[in-house]
Amino acid sequence: MAQYLHIRCVVKTDRTNAHERIHSVGGVKPDGSRWKLTQDKAISYIQDGTYFF
Repeated sequence: MAQYLHIRCVVKTDRTNAHERIHSVGGVKPDGSRWKLTQDKAISYIQDGTYFF
């Protein structure tokens, strides 16, 4: 079963194309630990069912 992660921060690039603008996302897990994922890794985790955001 996928674990829910709440996105609390977004790191952007200076690109104007919407598909290239987000570099990474991050937040805090329910246990209080911080997490940060690149855009590609976050998409990969969504597709394989590890996390949902």
